[in-house]
Amino acid sequence: MSNMFSFAANFNVENSPVVELWVILITDGKLDIANTNCNSNTVSILLGNGSGMFRSIYFIMLVVTHIT
Repeated sequence: MSNMFSFAANFNVENSPVVELWVILITDGKLDIANTNCNSNTVSILLGNGSGMFRSIYFIMLVVTHIT
């Protein structure tokens, strides 16, 4: 087994990504990516397929309210 990198892949997320987390979001044991997007108030979630690629991308809209 060789320790080589594969070709780079680009994934589109929303505007102004701020924080990126590499976590297991669902219980399939595969690494997923979630990142927050500052200007669009969304979270982009890319679900991993277990081979270093991602099978789906989801955008979740965040609603922020201020309680005083």
